[in-house]
Amino acid sequence: MRKIYVVTLLLSLGIGFSWGFAAGTWNIFPYVHIHAVNWSIKNKVRTTGKEVTQFDLFKPQVDIVFVGDSITASGNWNDIFPDTKVANRGIGGETIQEISLRLDEIADLHPKAVFLMAGINDIYRFSRTNEIVSAFNNVVKYFEEKAVDVYLQSTLKCAQVVCGIERLHQIQEINSALQQIAEESNNTYYIDINQERSGSSGLHSELGKDGIHITPQGYVLWSNVLAPYVKKYSLQE
Repeated sequence: MRKIYVVTLLLSLGIGFSWGFAAGTWNIFPYVHIHAVNWSIKNKVRTTGKEVTQFDLFKPQVDIVFVGDSITASGNWNDIFPDTKVANRGIGGETIQEISLRLDEIADLHPKAVFLMAGINDIYRFSRTNEIVSAFNNVVKYFEEKAVDVYLQSTLKCAQVVCGIERLHQIQEINSALQQIAEESNNTYYIDINQERSGSSGLHSELGKDGIHITPQGYVLWSNVLAPYVKKYSLQE
């Protein structure tokens, strides 16, 4: 009897561990539900902007600032656009709501233009579309008052096999709203950066390292889309 109990216990632990590993690796049930509860308890917005960072200590005067999350942070923008004075102000894991808290440090660089791309982390923290769009709108209004051009880049689509159809639909809702914000604002422009990099199933597999972050080739395609807009601020112009 005791032997059966021990075997049953070990078997249960093994199944539980295996299921937990699979849930975390492939985001299957109950991964999404656990994270939904987690973010309903935790504050979705970190206190970004209040702590001292390198961004507070190094303030080059540039023409363009790239702003966003880890996807932007991983771009070697100075190498990509060597003829333009640029600064990278992307921070891994950030949401647009958190970005909206550190706009002063971006404005301190006195840029002529800001290229903004964010939103996926907000979605993964279960923020509602109206909350996300409102934060984007606040950022646009901030720079509008400072006569800084804002280029709202579409939130990059994730791969459906990784993030699911519901998140893809929310990304589309956000992008539609961003396009409308650009149309209704001064010195604000919308750029669809999903072209050539995604389809009906989201980000193309050969361009996404994990279905969300992009490969070097993904940055090549991205830079090709941005080049005509960046050229306006080129040192050679």
